[in-house]
Amino acid sequence: MSLSVEKLAGWIGMSETVAGLTISAAGTSFPNILASMIVARQGLGNMAVGNAFGSNVFNVFVGLGLPWFLYCFLGDEEVHHDTHTYHGLNKEGVVFPTLVLLILLVLFVILLISTGMKLYKSHAYIFIMLYIAFLVWAIGWECASPSWF
Repeated sequence: MSLSVEKLAGWIGMSETVAGLTISAAGTSFPNILASMIVARQGLGNMAVGNAFGSNVFNVFVGLGLPWFLYCFLGDEEVHHDTHTYHGLNKEGVVFPTLVLLILLVLFVILLISTGMKLYKSHAYIFIMLYIAFLVWAIGWECASPSWF
């Protein structure tokens, strides 16, 4: 799928980073959004939230972590085989988005605790606006210095 997104980005003149943050993110999240909407409309809001957390945890740990872990042990010349570290990944391109994800997770848990484990529509609007703000920042940063990512 990432190869298709990269080719699509090249055809329409979009950077790969912006395509990954928009097209790829929407494409991989749509099935989870649809499933969460269905169960939420059935009154099973906890299942919808659990689906969102479960899919994101799976994506971060298995979708990203497992390939990097395996590449460090089975990779090519970019891997320092004594320490099993991969030096081809620019850490600045991963650290900030990971910190944003961690901060949003902590804010979400605090929000849940403060509201007695209830979510309201206003909370959804807040997190949608935070996501849009992150996209604007990431796309602006990419346009200002594409080598950062």
